[in-house]
Amino acid sequence: MRYIQPVLLKRIYLQFANDFLAWFSGFSWFIGILTIIAIVLTIIALVKLKSNSKLAGILFIISGVISGFISIQGILLLIAGTVCLVRQPNQDEPIIKVDENGSFLEE
Repeated sequence: MRYIQPVLLKRIYLQFANDFLAWFSGFSWFIGILTIIAIVLTIIALVKLKSNSKLAGILFIISGVISGFISIQGILLLIAGTVCLVRQPNQDEPIIKVDENGSFLEE
């Protein structure tokens, strides 16, 4: 059986460590950019929440998917997006209709 020399083994370990650190550095940049995109989409959704709740809901869901299902932020953004999409708009008309004399109208 042939043994690997200690110098060669040390060189293999160092090469593996360098490759892993290069991969991890690139992956960290990717996660950081996705986080910034999710934050920007969330801020836009918060601004649009009053005027267009459907658009805000869609932006919340996209931001939640980008944030990921594992983190609590992603789960809460998905819940907020779902609530925005199924929320009923406020009714401006009263439930009971009254004519100009004050008598109730039948529906």
